[in-house]
Amino acid sequence: MPNDDLDTFNRAATRAVQALSEYGRSSRSGTEPPVRLAPIRDLAEALDIDRLIREGGLFERRWPAFLEDYLAATTRLHHPAYMAHQVAVPHPAGAIASLIDGFTNNAMAIYEMGPAATAIEFAVLNWMLEKAGWVPAPWPGSSTHDVEHGAGVLTHGGSLATLTVLVAARRRAVPDVWANGNPADLAVFASPHAHYAIARAAGIMGLGHRSVIPLETDANGVILPEKLPAVFDRTVEEGRRPFVLVANSCSTPVGRYDPLRAIAEFCKKRKIWLHVDGAHGASALLSSRLRHLLDGLDLADSLIWDAHKLLRTPALCAAVLVRKARDLDTAFVQEGSYIFHEKVQPGIDMLGRTVECTKAGLGLKVFFVLAALG
Repeated sequence: MPNDDLDTFNRAATRAVQALSEYGRSSRSGTEPPVRLAPIRDLAEALDIDRLIREGGLFERRWPAFLEDYLAATTRLHHPAYMAHQVAVPHPAGAIASLIDGFTNNAMAIYEMGPAATAIEFAVLNWMLEKAGWVPAPWPGSSTHDVEHGAGVLTHGGSLATLTVLVAARRRAVPDVWANGNPADLAVFASPHAHYAIARAAGIMGLGHRSVIPLETDANGVILPEKLPAVFDRTVEEGRRPFVLVANSCSTPVGRYDPLRAIAEFCKKRKIWLHVDGAHGASALLSSRLRHLLDGLDLADSLIWDAHKLLRTPALCAAVLVRKARDLDTAFVQEGSYIFHEKVQPGIDMLGRTVECTKAGLGLKVFFVLAALG
């Protein structure tokens, strides 16, 4: 990168920080509406998008005006009236992390492409594992590496995290699935209030939406554990094999928590993987007053936890956490000598735990927020 590019970066970044600070203050004051939905074509013309793509010159001729026009058209999450969507008002520390990660561009799916980012993600995941009541992973190379422990990976959003977990659960139920494909009898138990990502993942995996069997709930949409044996028996009689049960902590529509301990006892007896969708509500683990809502989580097999919801982390940043590391480490069975091979290294590759081959250093955003607040 030429020095003049770095000079431009410095000037543009300085102006952007100033504009964002002003934007944050005006949003918090409530003087502007939280959202303005102009027609998309009008926005494209106001931002001069086509000409800038064609001719360039954004930073030389248009930068302050573009920033002003762009920020004026954004949805103001910092506004006191913003309540509509489950996306966090980001902590400024997380925004700084996004800038650093974007500039360094360490695609840390393999250790050599992001050693610092990997170390931070590893530590953040261990912090989350401890909060879930599971054994954190020992640092690679430590003498306790053979102790049974949990594991995790950060992904770009809860939908991808959900897909990752269901792939891992399927692999445990059907060890040869990567070679021979899906058996026709696999089924997923889930609440009718489960996030649509469950059915979407089932479709992507080739199981089909009809493989997702709705469980009985009370009037508030909470799973009724006493009804689970009958649903299981009926499903088996129909020639289907339930391999995973998805419990909500909490449900997206109404924010209700399923009774995890009772559900976990059922899943253990029937040898079903218990997955807890904590994308929105797992942050209750950080509250001594609310932690009881996830009582029994320590008995589950997996958890997803969106940091970009209640942890004030910029989107996207979702954790996939498993109680037993081998369940995640064997989820994706691939060959590719250019990248999948045995090697001696001082760190760990996250590549085998995720759909993604190129992965941003998502842990930096969570870490900066935690390190700023303690």
